[in-house]
Amino acid sequence: MAANTAETSSSTESFTPNFYDGDLICGRWKVEGEIGRGGCGVVYQVSAKVTEQVNGAMTERIIHAAMKCEGVDPKDRYSETLHSEVTVLRRMQRSEHVCRLYLGGRFSASVNVVIMSLVGRSLSFMRRLCKNQRFSTSTAIRVAFQCLEAIQELHFIGYIHRDIKAGNFAIGIYPDDVRRIVLLDFGFARPYLKKGYDGEMRHRYPRSRAPFLGTDRYCSMNCADRKEQGRCDDLWSWMFMLVEFIEGKLPWKNCGGKAAELNREKRRALDTLLDRCPRQLYRIFDHIQTLKYADRPDYNMMFSTLREIWNLKRVSQEDPYDWEEGGRCHEQYLEAELSRPQMKKLEVRPDDEPMQPMLNSDSDYFSDNMLSPKITESFSSLSSASTPSASNDGPAKTESVVTIIGTLESNGESYC
Repeated sequence: MAANTAETSSSTESFTPNFYDGDLICGRWKVEGEIGRGGCGVVYQVSAKVTEQVNGAMTERIIHAAMKCEGVDPKDRYSETLHSEVTVLRRMQRSEHVCRLYLGGRFSASVNVVIMSLVGRSLSFMRRLCKNQRFSTSTAIRVAFQCLEAIQELHFIGYIHRDIKAGNFAIGIYPDDVRRIVLLDFGFARPYLKKGYDGEMRHRYPRSRAPFLGTDRYCSMNCADRKEQGRCDDLWSWMFMLVEFIEGKLPWKNCGGKAAELNREKRRALDTLLDRCPRQLYRIFDHIQTLKYADRPDYNMMFSTLREIWNLKRVSQEDPYDWEEGGRCHEQYLEAELSRPQMKKLEVRPDDEPMQPMLNSDSDYFSDNMLSPKITESFSSLSSASTPSASNDGPAKTESVVTIIGTLESNGESYC
């Protein structure tokens, strides 16, 4: 029933669980079809009926969502990256730059699931639709602004992403939400703070040698050198991504050597990296170069610099993005959406293969917030916080199989 899947650029690698057409998750979410498979396991489209009060009347509608699944390897608990995904999503539900979390937890003894809102195409896909595979400066700067907002909000809750790239950002669902940028895939996310014996939050002591996590084309030089990653390393990846938005490629794109050779190529290219970019970006670039592991980035300066660029370019926030009507790749985007493959139809579950029973359906095991008008307040009844071990890079070990617990509860404090 399970099969191994692997993908080097993905943050998850595990046994792939299988569901069938019509399977019900927690008695509410109906499996409709398969969206895709990869290193993350398998992603299904699911739906559920929800009753809402609109203008004083109760109205029923259907919500469509994505269900991400991973198999549980009892011999390797650190392969369970959906734990990190749920923990981060829980804490970022106030942000407009993440998916809405509907449900997450241990579905059965061998399967973890997360159900979240659907998103559109990745920024990597959208860039490749454009002529010369690059965005207009107007779109590149405004998209980078939203991406930076998402990164800052992640840092605000005490986490770093460690795999920032265009493939881990997506636009919203066509056609009504295509101006919003969403940050995806928190399987590599890690808290950069830990609580001391005095109760104060402090930076985790950097390991002498950290594992390589990320995507080699976009990772920082520190990451490639196996040094501990901090907030600055997310920003290095963001800067490389922005250059690719503007230029269409990075200088080391075709470097087919080993990781050490690619890292040397990156260092050699730094002096000319921004030659064809708005010169104001040097201000951000120089700042990122000065940042050390525990340094707090100057987000305000970075945002103001991006605003300065779009003011000089006479860019309006109301201008169409390249994929919108009036944009340079609108027709290509419409064609891609209209020709988008339908989700894979699933087989009906065989009579001799009953669905695995849930471990528990209590609120302590699952977070189901789709009926809550204030999502961020609906987690108060869940399990108390648990702080991950500073010596490990995988999911935090807890006393139960609950995978919805939060970490680094901030009590309203900013860790940025």
